[in-house]
Amino acid sequence: MKIDLSGIIKCEGEKLVFADKLTIPPLWLMGENVEFPDAVTLSGNVVNEGKIFHLSGEVKGRMVVHCARCGKSLERDFSFAMEETLIQEDAHSAEEILEEDVTVFSGYDLELDELVENH
Repeated sequence: MKIDLSGIIKCEGEKLVFADKLTIPPLWLMGENVEFPDAVTLSGNVVNEGKIFHLSGEVKGRMVVHCARCGKSLERDFSFAMEETLIQEDAHSAEEILEEDVTVFSGYDLELDELVENH
């Protein structure tokens, strides 16, 4: 899922609200294969805070894991909050800001799929 930040890039204090569904491929987490049978819901906002952008959101969905003892499939709902500090790749003073824990994006589009998968 890409969101277009062009409407808030040059407007400090502006907010972009988003909501969509993501299809997440199976992941290998902590020695287990985790599957997502349905699309995962992502909603939140991105705020332009000057040289940086702040993303806050919530991810909700259903996951399937398999019991290591009996092999039975176990389905569970999940939900978690996401908080990210973002900076545009060609932003002024990027070296100074990159010392913090930030996610760099280029152009005006922010790809959310990878951010969700890394959480």
